[in-house]
Amino acid sequence: ADAELLLDLDAQRSGGPGQPWAATAEEVASWTAVPTPVAAWEKWPGAGLGTYDGPLWYATTVKLDEAQAAQAATLDLGQVDDIDQTWLNGQPAGFTSGGWRERHYALAAGALKAGDNVVVVNVIDLWSYGGMYGDKPRQLRLADGTAIPLDGWRWLAVPQAQKYPPRAPWDGTGGVSILKNGMIAPMGPFAFAGTIWYQGESNVGRPYQ
Repeated sequence: ADAELLLDLDAQRSGGPGQPWAATAEEVASWTAVPTPVAAWEKWPGAGLGTYDGPLWYATTVKLDEAQAAQAATLDLGQVDDIDQTWLNGQPAGFTSGGWRERHYALAAGALKAGDNVVVVNVIDLWSYGGMYGDKPRQLRLADGTAIPLDGWRWLAVPQAQKYPPRAPWDGTGGVSILKNGMIAPMGPFAFAGTIWYQGESNVGRPYQ
């Protein structure tokens, strides 16, 4: 399973537009500007994402001086629907599953650098609206209390062939170990005379399918 996961990741890296998670400030500048940063991407005018479910790259750049860059910090991203994997300067910064959760990622001293710092977020939307949304602050909070807004977000599409990346086994939204250990394994000691099936609600908009 580990080997298959690595092969999938290699395929993504070789087939995509470079390595977006490690994009430079110059590369991010060539991405498309996010027209409405507080709205799901289905609501962006003219973006062609009105019915899109899947992953999308977001990125922005924040410039720091040496004193600021020497500090520990917290990366506040607000709410993201549904799953995010976030990088800072090409290094993983955090991962959260659940569109209702606000993202707050702690950055140790040394993670930041003087000059341009690039924040890249890969968002996976599983159904309905997707993306970074809401009016919670998106900012870099330095240890000295300074809050630097994260503005100027840009986005990059993901090739259709790479629509969904491998899911982490512990991912609360579809992770295989969470589902098995939390929902299947506990039934092992019991005998059953019958079952009742509840379809769920996440696909309520596709009854005929």
